[in-house]
Amino acid sequence: MKEDIRISVIIPVYHVEDYIEKCIQSVCGQTYKNLEIILVDDHSKDRSGDICDDYAKRDSRIKVIHQPANGGPALARNTGMAQAIGEYYLFIDGDDRIDETLCERAIGALRGNGKDADTVHWGYCCVDEEGKMLTEEDPVLYPKEKILQPEIFDQFINAFTVSLDDLQNWLSGSESYYEAIHKKKQMATVWRYLFSAKVIRENHISFPQQVDRGEDIVFLLYYLQKSRGIVNLPGKYYYYLQRSDSLMKKGSTVQKQINLIEAMEETVRFTPKEKQEELRRKWQGQRILVVMNTARRQAADNPFWKGYREFCKSAGHPVNKAAVKKLSLRGITIKYKVAIGMIKYHLYFLFYFCIYGMKKFHIDMAPME
Repeated sequence: MKEDIRISVIIPVYHVEDYIEKCIQSVCGQTYKNLEIILVDDHSKDRSGDICDDYAKRDSRIKVIHQPANGGPALARNTGMAQAIGEYYLFIDGDDRIDETLCERAIGALRGNGKDADTVHWGYCCVDEEGKMLTEEDPVLYPKEKILQPEIFDQFINAFTVSLDDLQNWLSGSESYYEAIHKKKQMATVWRYLFSAKVIRENHISFPQQVDRGEDIVFLLYYLQKSRGIVNLPGKYYYYLQRSDSLMKKGSTVQKQINLIEAMEETVRFTPKEKQEELRRKWQGQRILVVMNTARRQAADNPFWKGYREFCKSAGHPVNKAAVKKLSLRGITIKYKVAIGMIKYHLYFLFYFCIYGMKKFHIDMAPME
């Protein structure tokens, strides 16, 4: 294959000394060689940065950036993009790996579709620390081999966003949490795409740095509205490592969750006017999940009164209150009817008291992370 197109592979690196070598090796060993590999060491305290420097001495395609302070994956990716010179961007997490043929197949898919598409999407699988596959089924995000504008936006909001209907289906028991909600979260990840650098640069698209969860979905919503088309690459080419100590398992501050809500609102304003109300509705289920998850995290991480005050900030946010108000209690199973009813009618103390007690006695309502 002709290798005249350069891919910038951007990898945020933070406390992954046990995993980063396999990640780098999976990139350096690609069958497609025209790569720029940017490792952004996000002020790691372990040996991650030293390992990156060592690999840079071995492979001239590798560039290492050492951040002066820990800023999170959004800032690390933005820093990488600012330094990148490739025509396409590929984002990888520092503890994950990719199939050795991914870049070659992605460029081949682009070439096979002429000027129709500028983005490639692929499947993934979860693996454990021994490399054993944990998931056999990969959710299909885009049902067609190729999808063009304006259909991309409709597919996106249906596939990524948790609507009131999705939430209602889970709370009523008609769908499992995985089917109604978790599957959508796994789709809203930037490591499932090859992005056009031209689209990103011309539209000044970046990751929102004020949030610590949800930055991928905000980035994707901006980007996919500007993409000409997406090519689906059949198969699983990304190996997502499920770690017990992953960053995603750790608590999030209420302020950053509120920042995420405001970032969601910003994406609505960015959307064409005829689609704004539809997207706003689609975000409502996600906002209610933010409130419920805030209670769980605060109960697990903080003393009662501190956690309660933080929970009230989330539950009392005007956008969240409006979303909860619109959720119907009809058809919901009794335990969720009681729980949502307490939030809906502003019985915050009673709700949080119950959640706090359940956490202390190791009783869980649902796998909502």
